[in-house]
Amino acid sequence: MPMLVIFNQHLNWLAQKLLAEAACIHLVECEQAFTLSDLLMRRTHLAFETRDAGASVAPRVAEIVAPLLEWDAAARQRAIDDYVRDAERVFGVDRATTPDGSSAAPRSSAGA
Repeated sequence: MPMLVIFNQHLNWLAQKLLAEAACIHLVECEQAFTLSDLLMRRTHLAFETRDAGASVAPRVAEIVAPLLEWDAAARQRAIDDYVRDAERVFGVDRATTPDGSSAAPRSSAGA
């Protein structure tokens, strides 16, 4: 693959990442989004665009918004845990999902 194509792909990825981060900041500061579920499911729809319903990006989003919401490390972890529970409830995402989404599998309805 030509170097320019690789560079353009990386630049596009970086621009999307920065826009998503800026959107999270805006949503907290201007639109009163106070939970990761609100940010990832309702406001940005990242939960619908990732294989693991946003579980892999929840820690990064929590890191970005923590200073704005005055979350310490414990509050940040609680927010992530709450989000994972919400994603499991809403999307049927297995709680054992890895950060890379490799084991993101819907719960079996047979045992429910």
